[in-house]
Amino acid sequence: MIRLATFATLATTGCMFGIGIPKPADQGMTSQTHRTHVGQIVFASSKIDFGHEDPAAFKAAFTLGEPIYGRMYMAHGMGHTMRDDGWKVPHALYLHVVVDGQELGAHVSKVEYNWTTYNFALTRGDDDVEWGEELGWFLHDLAPKLAPGDHQVQLVFAAEGGNAQGPTGQEKKEVARGAVTLTVPADRDAQIARAIDKEHQLVAARNAKARREEAKLRAAGLVGVAVTRVGACEARFVDPATASDIGWDAGYYKPGTVVKACENDRCHVIGQVTSEPDQTFTAECD
Repeated sequence: MIRLATFATLATTGCMFGIGIPKPADQGMTSQTHRTHVGQIVFASSKIDFGHEDPAAFKAAFTLGEPIYGRMYMAHGMGHTMRDDGWKVPHALYLHVVVDGQELGAHVSKVEYNWTTYNFALTRGDDDVEWGEELGWFLHDLAPKLAPGDHQVQLVFAAEGGNAQGPTGQEKKEVARGAVTLTVPADRDAQIARAIDKEHQLVAARNAKARREEAKLRAAGLVGVAVTRVGACEARFVDPATASDIGWDAGYYKPGTVVKACENDRCHVIGQVTSEPDQTFTAECD
């Protein structure tokens, strides 16, 4: 089975987790650096590689316009964190940015429920062409609010349940925090415009690539399927010949694929993929 999540799907998918996902084995401590920096965010001028960090490259001061990468380290994956604390609601991981003591905004970061560390960027290097959720948000919504000069910036990752509350009434639980000094130059607007222009070029290139890949899948007889999830319910796609799971959520599937809505191990059939293009299924559980 070939499965492709389109660029649009990836761009709009937040890191939502629900009680319906079984408590997983998470990544654990991924390096000695991880063990040393649990609950912290570290920063550098280049990507901080998973499991192969160079602490000598960590920095605490940047100038807007240069690359700013961060990696946060949690004690446990989100699946463990929320269940161990007794949360019974879907939740997400938010990145809060506090500048000179004032919160300027928050962003939902796409972190899988079993990850214990996460790499992100606020501004990218010239050779970096990977997708990054936080980049556009920082450049469009936060950077223009910063006056020229030095600013003390705190970044806080927090698990949150929206309007729902945890067992002790909390609406969020901090899992990692870090701080840097950010110098905003006098040519702030020119630096932001340059970075945004690069993001637009990368988005256009990714969209063109996604369209080419989707055309190949459609030519192979696969059907584009979208999924609307209700609460903690998730969709599973099952090969009718083997009765085995072959995918979940949005993707491209063969006609005849059985679609189930599942919460934990409780599943019921909600439909079957037909040959009609661009189908949508709603995963809703009792």
